[in-house]
Amino acid sequence: MPRTSALGWPERLESGARWAVPVVIAAIAVNGVYASIGLFADGSYSMLGMLQRGGYFVYDPARWYADIVTQTPVVLAIHLGVNDVATLIRTQSLGLVAIPLAAWVGALAAQWKRHFYWAIVVMFAVTELNTGFVAIGEFSFAYSLVALSSALLLRRDRMKWWQAVTLVLVASALVRSYEALAYLGPILLALAIVRLVGVREKSRSTRWVVRVVLALAAYAYATATVIAVLAIRSPRDPSNARDAADLWGPLQHNRQFVISAAVAVMIACVPLIRRVRFGSLLSCVLAVAAAALLLPQLWAQPSLHYATRTLAGVALFGLLSAVVGVDYIRQRRSRTGRAETGSAPLAWVAPFALFCALVVPFTVHTFGFAGWVSNFEQVVVTNSGTIPLAKSGLDAKATDLYGWGWTNPSLSILLQEHSDQAIILSPAGNPAATVEELPSPLPVRLPEFTKTSPLFP
Repeated sequence: MPRTSALGWPERLESGARWAVPVVIAAIAVNGVYASIGLFADGSYSMLGMLQRGGYFVYDPARWYADIVTQTPVVLAIHLGVNDVATLIRTQSLGLVAIPLAAWVGALAAQWKRHFYWAIVVMFAVTELNTGFVAIGEFSFAYSLVALSSALLLRRDRMKWWQAVTLVLVASALVRSYEALAYLGPILLALAIVRLVGVREKSRSTRWVVRVVLALAAYAYATATVIAVLAIRSPRDPSNARDAADLWGPLQHNRQFVISAAVAVMIACVPLIRRVRFGSLLSCVLAVAAAALLLPQLWAQPSLHYATRTLAGVALFGLLSAVVGVDYIRQRRSRTGRAETGSAPLAWVAPFALFCALVVPFTVHTFGFAGWVSNFEQVVVTNSGTIPLAKSGLDAKATDLYGWGWTNPSLSILLQEHSDQAIILSPAGNPAATVEELPSPLPVRLPEFTKTSPLFP
């Protein structure tokens, strides 16, 4: 069956959808920076830590590289003389949001018009769009670099110099990024070894350069795996580690993830269908199933993005393994003459539909967070003293969605334009819930950092 009809419309539609994906991801980055979602969850505490030190704030050695890379934009801005807190807050979101998303776009570029492009789109949808609202989480950084590494290693052409440099840098950054490398590291190591064994270069000198690059990458992946395993065995925070190991809880409560992961698994199996017309039909059916994620009652609340972090890593591992396995089966069929030539011309429809469906709740929550922080800021700058959350006038439903337990005092200090303005207390039952439980001495920004304009005018 030919790749397109006589009019060529499937190919033109796919080309448009292919271009739309990175454009939408860029829009997600811009929206995330504007909304300052880097402040969500522990982001406020981390930002205040940087303003207390005037530089990097790293508190987990196992994730050191991830923090250094994502905090570098703020540190550079500080060294360049930027002292406006509102600007630095958005610079923090730039590092936390734009850097991982740039890595995902890099993965798409590495597989542009190649076999695994839509597989990368599916991985992005299931991992980043289900967990990325917690931008401060190092898992977002780690998963994006795993995707970029795999996209480079799965290319079937000769390795170019920019690919070699990128691969080594990315592999190095993964060494201390996140504990999920305990299981994601081995699959990257296996891909690097397979590529190393199968090196085919025109010249002998180039062949040796590529082998050295792949060997260095393999060493980095192996090191990342060992460090991640050791971090899991001796966690910095045992209670947090127990929560991360809980897979059943998120499965019970996060219908958005369950549906998207189930659709993604079936999408991965579409290339195994020998009859290409049936493959196109199944892809369209899966696209309709993915459209169910547009129903607001299925959307995961932002806090579930954090609870789902481990599940998303497992899903990334499973999808990457499935893609490699399916491709191996198809190659064997092709060699034995048991497969039809070509691929389903509408196989891209389901990945694109899944991507689009998950973008909607992510975007809605991003705008919602911006609105909540804007209201939070208004309460801070128009009042003084400590204010219990229940008496702050903030919308209870929005606070439940976008607030994060014990971070209200940190967020208040960040948003103050004068030191005597209000500090909103955390909800009852959380640390810093009452005046007596506020940190003593109260954390403050270094005096050179001032907020000269509203974050949300």
